[in-house]
Amino acid sequence: MFRNMHTIKGNARTYGLTNLTNQVHDTESAYDELRQPNSTIAWDQTRLLDDLAQVHQLVEHYAKTNEVSLAAKGRP
Repeated sequence: MFRNMHTIKGNARTYGLTNLTNQVHDTESAYDELRQPNSTIAWDQTRLLDDLAQVHQLVEHYAKTNEVSLAAKGRP
């Protein structure tokens, strides 16, 4: 999940999607901390799922903006 969040963050940053970049960075940081051998944070599945839901919601928001507001649906 860390690598997925890192990739999404990089892509969001490339396109200037600041809100998404910031949200993904927070989520990525939590995953990174959990990967550490001496992590100081506890596993909190509810929080992790909530973080993922927030990232998903923002991705959907930007997709809808692209589709509706920019009328770009179906463009190559």
